[in-house]
Amino acid sequence: MAPAMKQHQESLKEDVLETTVVKAQKLVEHEGCSHTRDYDNMTQEFMMTAIGEYHACLCTKAPMPDHIVEMSLLDASWVQAHKATGVNLDRTLQLAKIVTSRGLQHMSADEDGQRGFLKVPLIQKIINTMWFTNKHNDSIRFHKHFKPFPYPALTLVLTAEYCGTYNSHLKCLQVFEEAMKTHNVLQAICMRLYEVGCIHSGTAPFSTLTEVTVSA
Repeated sequence: MAPAMKQHQESLKEDVLETTVVKAQKLVEHEGCSHTRDYDNMTQEFMMTAIGEYHACLCTKAPMPDHIVEMSLLDASWVQAHKATGVNLDRTLQLAKIVTSRGLQHMSADEDGQRGFLKVPLIQKIINTMWFTNKHNDSIRFHKHFKPFPYPALTLVLTAEYCGTYNSHLKCLQVFEEAMKTHNVLQAICMRLYEVGCIHSGTAPFSTLTEVTVSA
C-alpha cells in the first residue's frame, strides 16, 4: 500500500475514533444523587470541564434560566468539554442532572454600612469572594466568559446586596451604560472589576485576549 494512502486511512481512522461515543463507567453505587466522583477518571475529567463551563455560562449569560435556556447552556457546555478533553461522552440523564444541579448558590455579602450604585470597594469584595478566590476558579479557567466582568454576573451581585429584582438591576445597568456610552464608563468599570479580581486570585489578567461584551 502506498504511504500516502496508508496515512490517509490512518487519518480517517483517527477521525472515527474521535467521534466514537464513550459510555461513562459508574464505579460507586449509593442512595441519593449521583456525584462526579462516583465515575471513572475519564468521566470525572470530562464532567469537571462541563460543569465549569456550565457555571461560567450560567453566571455570565443567563443567571436565572428557564428550562429551554438551561438545556441550551448544557448543550454548549457539553460541546466545549468534548473539545477540551477529546472525549465524546454519552450524555445520560443522570450525567446531565449532575451538571445542571450545580447551579448558582445563594450569594451573601458582609454588611459594613456601604451603600450606593456600583460602590466599587464593596462590589469588588463580593466579586473576589464569589469568583476570584484563587487561580482554579471558573473565572480564571474560563476567562473568555469573564473579561470584562459580565453585566449579568454584576447584576447578580447588585441583586444580592441591594435587594430588588434581577431584571430591575439589569435594566438599571443598561440605562446607565446608555447614558454614559460616550465615555464607555460601565465597560471600564467591568474591566477594572475583572483585572482586580484576577490579581486577587493570584493570576495576571489575560490582557492579550480579545475583549468580549456579554449581552443580557
